[in-house]
Amino acid sequence: MFDMQKVAKTISALRKERNMTQMELADRLGISFQAVSNWERAQTMPDISKLSELSEIFGVTIDELLGNGKNAKVVEKLIREEPVEEELTTEDFLNVAPLVKPKQAEKLFENVKDSLSMEELSMAAPFIPQSTLDQMAVQAAQREKSFDRLSGVLPFISGNALEQCLEHINTDGLNMERLFMAAPLMSRETVDRMAERISREYDVEELVMLAPFMSKETVDRMAERIPKEFGTEDLVMLAPFISTETVDRMSGPVMKGCSIEELVALAPYIKKKKLTEAAAVFIDKEGFSKILPLLPFLDQSLLDDYFRSRWPDRE
Repeated sequence: MFDMQKVAKTISALRKERNMTQMELADRLGISFQAVSNWERAQTMPDISKLSELSEIFGVTIDELLGNGKNAKVVEKLIREEPVEEELTTEDFLNVAPLVKPKQAEKLFENVKDSLSMEELSMAAPFIPQSTLDQMAVQAAQREKSFDRLSGVLPFISGNALEQCLEHINTDGLNMERLFMAAPLMSRETVDRMAERISREYDVEELVMLAPFMSKETVDRMAERIPKEFGTEDLVMLAPFISTETVDRMSGPVMKGCSIEELVALAPYIKKKKLTEAAAVFIDKEGFSKILPLLPFLDQSLLDDYFRSRWPDRE
């Protein structure tokens, strides 16, 4: 790996030897002085075109700028458009690739592509053509069958390649939290399929976390499998992601012990008839004033019928 501290000191020393300010060097290179400052503070490295210009300005070789070594020689050959015959390791490629242009990185990649693991492929992904990366990701998924290792390349591969990769991986170690990290990159159908493949042991918080990326039908099915100790607070969290019919079925047991605040939170998702019946219970227990926040959600005719049955003489 290039020693960024050493490269930074070399650029700084060569600039000072020529009595140049960072601004003057930046002007010669057609860049901002902040870029030069970042080089000299070892925060970034010059790209390949600037290395060539620096070499000419300072009257030194690329080797002298980067430090003598195989990778420096590879960069110099790429600048001169000479064939790279050196045997490269994956580390060599990852070291040189950030400095060179995409087409140059693509040529270098041919030297190492047969030896990359999924983890190495994820590090090399920003420098690899899309079609090549897609093909290699599918091959790696077939070979390694690991969702964890696949996760590193997810932001870089196409949707079609992702679908193919997922056909080959196993679900060992895969859980709702890990699937959630990948979900924004998947189609809704794929998230549904993967969620159904995971062990059925999950809790409400995990389902709510993943629900925005799933179809309502799948969330409904999974919600029905939530353990019996499911409570009002759980239903409040889950209600925006499941159908009205499912909320209606699940709300029966939990509404018996819920507070008026919880009932208000559930109100937009519960059928008016059931909600009005629950409101009537609160009126009997605590008075009409308690249900005022619920009034916009209640069935007015049912509420009128309730009042007439309770106080017929007030009509």
